[in-house]
Amino acid sequence: MHLMDWFRQQHNPGRNISNIWKVVLQSLPLLREGITWRIRNGNSVRIGVDPWVGYGISHRLSEDLITHLHNRGITHMNQIGESANSTFLQQAWATHRVLEIPAQWQNEWQAYFDALTQAHVRLTEGPDEIIWAIANHGLYSPGLGYLKLMDAFKPPTILPIWRDLWKLDADPRTRLLMWNILFDKIPTGTNLKKRSFHGPFRCHLCCSESG
Repeated sequence: MHLMDWFRQQHNPGRNISNIWKVVLQSLPLLREGITWRIRNGNSVRIGVDPWVGYGISHRLSEDLITHLHNRGITHMNQIGESANSTFLQQAWATHRVLEIPAQWQNEWQAYFDALTQAHVRLTEGPDEIIWAIANHGLYSPGLGYLKLMDAFKPPTILPIWRDLWKLDADPRTRLLMWNILFDKIPTGTNLKKRSFHGPFRCHLCCSESG
């Protein structure tokens, strides 16, 4: 399966998948924010599904409109570019009249049409390219992905404490324990339940059920 085909899917975590895989699936929305297409010939970019460089918030179309276009064999960006009316500076795109889009979807298509125009997307020669739009050079790296995830999940009130914590003159295990306490990572009964572990969860001191 192509990488972009996997990202296009709506992933629904099952009940018996591993904790690591759950974290991967939970991170997909953040990864999708960075993954986008640099359009060239438009042969690989799905209409109404795939984002492009400079797309703003108007790259998705409703499922009904996508189905309508698919039923007519219109699936990829290269099929809606009009070379006859294009210039060196601006790409012409098929209007709702040209595509014979029913009235209920015409405003939606016009917004999509406008987004392509405002982003100055032009069809050229060469294959389309998947890039990491968050990086200036367009290349993904684990470091950049980590920074993106940290930016989304970090608790702003604890972050200054977290920075000072690693500067303490203490045993590394003590600092790690304190970090786990601050970020609620201690494997208590409650946290283990969140990670899909099954009980019984008993206190080792009093042997009673514990959270």
